[in-house]
Amino acid sequence: MSWAIGQRLQDGKYTIEAVLGEGGFGITYRAKDDKGNLVVIKRLNNQMLRHPQFDQLQQDFVNEALWLAKCTHPHIVQIHRVFQQAGLWCMVMEYIDGEDLASWVRRQGILEEAEALRYVQQIGDALTVMHRNGLLHRDVKPQNIMVRSFPAQAVLLDFGIAREFTPNSLQTHTAFLSNGYAPIEQYDSHAPRGAHTDVYALAATLYTLLTGQVPIDSQIRAYHFLKYNDDPLKPPQPLNSRISDRTHQAILQGMAIEASDRPQSVQDWLDLLETPETSENTALVTVPETNETYPNEVGKVSNLPTRPPVDLVPVLALPQSSLQRPSILATLPVLRMFPAPGRSPQIKLPVTSPSREKVLRWLRISVGAAVASTIVGYGVALGFLHHKAQTTLANMEQLKADGEYAECINIATRVPNVQPAHDNAQVLLDNCAGELLTQAKQQASEGNFKEAIEAVSVIPSERAIAQELELLIEQWATDLLQQAIRLYADEGRLEDAIALTQAIPSRTSVAQQLQATIDQWKSEWSTNETRFQEAQQAFDDGDWYRAREKANALSTPHWQAQAVDIVQESDAQIVAIEAEQRRQAEAEERQRAEEERRKAEEAAFSEAEEKCQSSNGRDWREQCRDFKQLCEARGGRFEADGDFIGCIIEPEKEKQDNRPEEQQDDRPDHQSDDREEQQTRTGGDRYPILIMRRGESPFALTQRIYCRCDPQDVIASLS
Repeated sequence: MSWAIGQRLQDGKYTIEAVLGEGGFGITYRAKDDKGNLVVIKRLNNQMLRHPQFDQLQQDFVNEALWLAKCTHPHIVQIHRVFQQAGLWCMVMEYIDGEDLASWVRRQGILEEAEALRYVQQIGDALTVMHRNGLLHRDVKPQNIMVRSFPAQAVLLDFGIAREFTPNSLQTHTAFLSNGYAPIEQYDSHAPRGAHTDVYALAATLYTLLTGQVPIDSQIRAYHFLKYNDDPLKPPQPLNSRISDRTHQAILQGMAIEASDRPQSVQDWLDLLETPETSENTALVTVPETNETYPNEVGKVSNLPTRPPVDLVPVLALPQSSLQRPSILATLPVLRMFPAPGRSPQIKLPVTSPSREKVLRWLRISVGAAVASTIVGYGVALGFLHHKAQTTLANMEQLKADGEYAECINIATRVPNVQPAHDNAQVLLDNCAGELLTQAKQQASEGNFKEAIEAVSVIPSERAIAQELELLIEQWATDLLQQAIRLYADEGRLEDAIALTQAIPSRTSVAQQLQATIDQWKSEWSTNETRFQEAQQAFDDGDWYRAREKANALSTPHWQAQAVDIVQESDAQIVAIEAEQRRQAEAEERQRAEEERRKAEEAAFSEAEEKCQSSNGRDWREQCRDFKQLCEARGGRFEADGDFIGCIIEPEKEKQDNRPEEQQDDRPDHQSDDREEQQTRTGGDRYPILIMRRGESPFALTQRIYCRCDPQDVIASLS
């Protein structure tokens, strides 16, 4: 039951981003919490889920969290919390941005002695804290030591097989170990262990950092020692001439086959080394004792705190005087006959035995049988490793043939470090990685960038194709972001777009601004949603201008498409409204112009009339010329003599002139005939006559009258 990239745990609190690695015990994932922080989540791997002792392994896993909580140290990975997901216990730890030492050596080559000693000193300080808290790591190796990118500090990882130990006692231990770094006592589940067990592994780690080689397995060393009284381990100095004599001797002493021949504490072994000037003397953390304890059974872990407080973990003191251990080799009868170099035999026969020859004969038979038994036992162990390696290699071949390249890569780490199977497995791993990369390229060419990135995430970073892989992942991450942008902007699938971006590896440049981009999407989405609702409300209210304004303010194609109908209908309504407004404005303008024209004509007529009147009978023709012209322009007839001056306008003509131009001369012919007939019956038209009576001046009084008469008769009657 593997977790998929993008899968969310704990109701979305954590989102899986990538698989970081898988060992014999657990699998680790890089994840991001709901605050955007990178973390590491560890659980049992799929192989352990099918283990007959799964319940005990679950308890061991929980205990690992508790043991980690016992130790607070800058060079020990820190645990944040523990939770259950679908019945599996999961551990959330700090994410360390860096590279493990094994990958570093494969990629860059061996380390300088000063640098290697600095990292070993840091890990040694961390182990000392563990030992003071009654814990053994039991799996110290370059793969379990990370170096932070900045500052360059070593951090001890993977406490999956760490165990509590009690000095001067025999305990049963599980058989998880790493060949080449595990001392001989770890191959016997009942053998005593102590700080000297981690001393061997730390010395073997320094051996690898300075030579680039994994030390020969301690079982093989013990077999050669038993059979030939010889150690097949290649000394480090011939492999790297720059190793100092002091460091060379410290490595050999720390890797002594016999536990009693090694320094009995990590600090004792560190004292044998040349401490680099840049190494740090980290203060050891002592945890105060308390009466509270943590559960030791699976059924009791339901109340496990989210982060076990360090001060609640009891401390197991580790007196230096109790670190001496009986030789694991001495537990085998044959080994008592083969002392370590420089030692005298441990078996002494009684000098005064009455049956000395019989005893010696019995001893030869017993020793021979023991030697044969021991050789056969170690031969079986070595044969088992070869068989396991060949079986795993065959599985890799089959997986490659079936096109299961990811699984082929995953099980490559399970091949024991025995030759030639281990080297063949590395070649096969590269082949599977190459095929998987080809598949990923095909997926990317089809636009499946998320699947391509997930596919290559299992390829170890130290392989030969690493540089090409990083360039491709960077490009695919960019393309994947563009896909997410289209999902959000064009299709309006905000949640799907955000989920798609979770597949972007955190080490890419795209990921550096990813959270800011997502936050911008969320803010923009909220703004557009509000604007659309306002546009819809204004549309329903008939507020076409506001509806169009809000709709046009939408900033993504998705929301713009949602508002198309609102914009189109609002535009149509606004066009009609503005056309009517223009028509009304034009009509009002014409009316205003007509009114001004009439006023101007009336003012001019009145002014001319006033001028004419002011002549007082002197040169009135000259003074009344303008009045006469205006009178005739109106269709009237100017009349004037010594006693009278006036403008006579025919009624119909005056009425017709006063009508708008478009309404003039539009009467039917029969209406015109009726008018003439009416005029005949009434004796003619009624004429307006402007009459001026004499006063103080000849034209001081003016009166307009209408009559059906000859104007000359009117003038005569007024004279």
